[in-house]
Amino acid sequence: VAQALFPERHIDRVTLGPGAMLHFILSVLLTVLAVAANDCADCVRAPSLLQRSGQALAAVQLGSDATACTTSATRNCEPIHEITQHILSQPPSSQLSMLRKYSEPLLAQLDVSNRSNHTAIIKNGTADLHGLITGLLDELHSTLKGYQVSLNASVDAFHACADLLHIDQGLVTTQANAMGQTAQLQSELNSSVKVVGDFGSTAETAAAAATALKAEIDSKAFAFTSKLASIETVVNAEMMANQSLSDAQAAAEKLFSTCQCTTHANFNNVKDTVNTSRLVVEDNIELLKYLNCTLGLGQRSDSCVLQSAHQSSINFHTGVVVLTADTICEDSSNSGSGLGSSSGPPLLQIDAWTNFASACSCTQRQNDACNYKCNGLQEKGGQTCFTFTNLGTMTWKECVKKASALGASLCSEDYTEGDGWGGHRNGDTAERFERFYSPKFDLITSQHFCVVGKHNRVTSFDRTLCSQKAEYDGDTWWYHDAGVKYYDECVYLASSAGATIIDPVTIGMGDSTDYWTFTKHSGNVYTYYTGIDTISSHNVGCQSRGDAHKCMFGFMEV
Repeated sequence: VAQALFPERHIDRVTLGPGAMLHFILSVLLTVLAVAANDCADCVRAPSLLQRSGQALAAVQLGSDATACTTSATRNCEPIHEITQHILSQPPSSQLSMLRKYSEPLLAQLDVSNRSNHTAIIKNGTADLHGLITGLLDELHSTLKGYQVSLNASVDAFHACADLLHIDQGLVTTQANAMGQTAQLQSELNSSVKVVGDFGSTAETAAAAATALKAEIDSKAFAFTSKLASIETVVNAEMMANQSLSDAQAAAEKLFSTCQCTTHANFNNVKDTVNTSRLVVEDNIELLKYLNCTLGLGQRSDSCVLQSAHQSSINFHTGVVVLTADTICEDSSNSGSGLGSSSGPPLLQIDAWTNFASACSCTQRQNDACNYKCNGLQEKGGQTCFTFTNLGTMTWKECVKKASALGASLCSEDYTEGDGWGGHRNGDTAERFERFYSPKFDLITSQHFCVVGKHNRVTSFDRTLCSQKAEYDGDTWWYHDAGVKYYDECVYLASSAGATIIDPVTIGMGDSTDYWTFTKHSGNVYTYYTGIDTISSHNVGCQSRGDAHKCMFGFMEV
């Protein structure tokens, strides 16, 4: 009986007692009846009911592998075409997971199928499965291509940072011209002081020569004195050109470094994401290829191999993403609490101002009391000239936000335009310019002029200077406390950051004592706060930069 039930097994000897034999026969009959009652005609199984019953019994009594026969009580016994239709009825986003779920039942049926049954299998749904699998494979390969595109884009962004190092050639030309003018004028001065006389061999010729020489010396002295004013102007122009070029180079290097840090971090994030996600995608691709191969053959075969090792189709070396030696990036994971932010302030290109200035009726040269502010020596209070304009009347917050969006500084004073808002705020009131020797405060909701401008030496904005962050009265401020600076240094730094000179009280913290405010009378008066609403000034006369005080500048995030 055992040999008949299990022809594929070689049974040398089976010894059962009478009671055990009766129990065995009853078990066989009950199993046969149970299987017959639940037979699944569409399932691909062993050719006979007797063998199916024996296989099920063997799984219970003899511990053999039961995978060849699956009862109709499970999903595994659904015919292939029913499984296929069930998968196809799911939303497209769920079809891949459903196919993974039913992959074993599909393969289990093919394990016990033979070539004669394969034609029926194909007709009953395998063809639909091939179409489904092909479509899913296309989607997965497209996903891998998308990963590669993202990786390539992050590499391109990193290398594009080098474009920020390009300096405006106009600045280079201006510097070269200024140096040429200085050299030429210096040469003219040198020649103007040379005099030559021939005193001859007699007293008469010597006297005549001396008279002529004196006249020439007087003429040369007059020419030399006349050129002194010119030489000062030319030398100042060269100094300004040198400083502008130096500032532009420093700003470009700072932007380049910031860009490298940002794009390098982004590349690493993209690479980590791609490296993790592509493992799942490649696993699914291998499984679908294996299913396609097995379904095509109608049975499991050694020619269909499920790969276990990942052969990545992603090129992680599409470009060299290596920081330059002098680039140092802050570790955002080590950023402390407080008012700073690891993400940093929003960047702003100089185009925000230059595009605006090209269309506005801006005054290109700020006047001053000493006619020295634009072209004078920096250490004597020069080189702090502003291009400015009046944006019209508005509230204090509106004015600060408009200035922040342009990268401009609030600059209302005697020699720009009066009745404009200043950078100092105290609660519900803020400073507006009325007279240079005493401050005037009005409600921040009142309407006054918004006079804004940019330092003429500033050729690019570097908002990374304002690395500290404060939240006050519903607004986000980015600011920097630069310590003790001369006024000309402070106003230049503020404009370089696309910011306005402020103080701690403006952003709701600390004390304003000894902090600079924007000058109220440019050229020879430098104003600073001595308390929340009191000021003092250095009235130093022309060609002096005064004393140094605390410097803070900032802008609103808009």
